[in-house]
Amino acid sequence: FPSHDTIVEEPKAKEDEKVALWSARNLRWTGVGYLSTGYNIVTKEAAEKWLGRQGVRIASPEEVATYYGK
Repeated sequence: FPSHDTIVEEPKAKEDEKVALWSARNLRWTGVGYLSTGYNIVTKEAAEKWLGRQGVRIASPEEVATYYGK
């Protein structure tokens, strides 16, 4: 048993990395989610799956910023 003065650190929850994707059309995929036509922000894990679909590509941060007028 650890003594009372032992400090146990809780593992920090890793924040999901986000990826911007561009989709040519609305897509729905059971277990993965959905994409709307245009720009979408998804997790890195979901992006890896979506990138295998036709009409879906990675959107650069500059491209997304330009689209939204930043």
